Amino acid sequence: DRYLFELSGRYDGSSKFPRNKRWTALPSFSAGWIVSNEKFMESLSPALTFFKVRASWGKIGSDRVANNLFLGVMSMSETAWIVGENGLYTLGIPRALRDGFTWEKVTTTDVGVDLRFLNSRLGVSFDWFDRKTTDLINTGASLPSGFGQTAPMTEIWGYETDRLFTAADFTYDEYGNITGYAPGVASQQYLVDQYKEPAFQFGPGDVKYKDINGDGEIDDGRTNGVPTLDNHGDMKVIGNTTPRYQYGVRLDLTYRGFDAGIFFQGVGKRQMWGTGQLVIPGWHYGEAYYEHHMDYWTEENPDAYYPRPWALNYQNANPNFKKQSRYLLNMAYCRIKNLTVGYTLPENVSRKFFVSKLRVYASLENLHTWDHLNNVPIDPETRVASGDGGYIGRSYPFSKEYSFGLQLTF
Repeated sequence: DRYLFELSGRYDGSSKFPRNKRWTALPSFSAGWIVSNEKFMESLSPALTFFKVRASWGKIGSDRVANNLFLGVMSMSETAWIVGENGLYTLGIPRALRDGFTWEKVTTTDVGVDLRFLNSRLGVSFDWFDRKTTDLINTGASLPSGFGQTAPMTEIWGYETDRLFTAADFTYDEYGNITGYAPGVASQQYLVDQYKEPAFQFGPGDVKYKDINGDGEIDDGRTNGVPTLDNHGDMKVIGNTTPRYQYGVRLDLTYRGFDAGIFFQGVGKRQMWGTGQLVIPGWHYGEAYYEHHMDYWTEENPDAYYPRPWALNYQNANPNFKKQSRYLLNMAYCRIKNLTVGYTLPENVSRKFFVSKLRVYASLENLHTWDHLNNVPIDPETRVASGDGGYIGRSYPFSKEYSFGLQLTF
């Protein structure tokens, strides 16, 4: 066999949607080409044992939503008013309806290559994977409820950080008090007004954001209290919480009774905005700073990583810690998930112990992790702890495990 092709399709309907949006087509196909079975590849055997190129595309839909969401139903509730012997009921206004309410759809594309070398003793597989969700029913970025797993958050909107303010970024009166921003420095007063704490004013050592739209003021472009895609001020997409470029690599070697295997696992790209005292210094004024928080701004330490200390009172509302690129967590990592080494005694030796095979081994789990978290003590594979305020890092990390064993085959 050299050429592979498969085509399938569904045409599903659901009464949970309006009549004109009730039916949807859900096609899928896959194709493959076993290149190694071509005659022009015979000269490469057995160095190249197997070579396959494959691709697939498909669409699935979900109607697992509440009934009558496309109807303008009015809610009813009982009031405290009584007329005669009966209580009065009121009707609310009809709920807002989404235009084009129909099936949620997930379209998946996959392109891959499989290679086997040296009579299949060494193998390599590569996949490029893309998944796109359309016609979302739930608010926010979520996958269809029938997709089989909880939906991740996706884009992170925030400000692009320039640097920390210096004394030269402000103007002063004759007594040395700050009176405003120096010429050419965008005003960040909007962020102070949002914070609603008169004691805080931007000064040297605070975070300076980039004026993306060039209007001389740092803001989120709010119109009637809500930023929009057409007017988002100086905010932009600074990251994405969806893990991208997930990979795993396994290598196994054997030689004269010795064997070794190592498994690497990682994520090439992922960002997250953290909340809580592990990632935000000064989160609670009554707690001491962690060691990695000690690189904060002072006049003697103007090149610090963190801004000047400020009591945040359990919130990220402080203007220094708006969602931004400087303190965005880079959750990419590479981890040695497992390392195993062993030795199997020669058969003529093991039989002296009345066994056909005797192997001793050592196994190490989660041996080492490479990450880009700037010494923030969180595990890049974990996220939050349930019931602990949703603070990142407050969950039990993956533990290192060391085990030794003896395998006997009789």
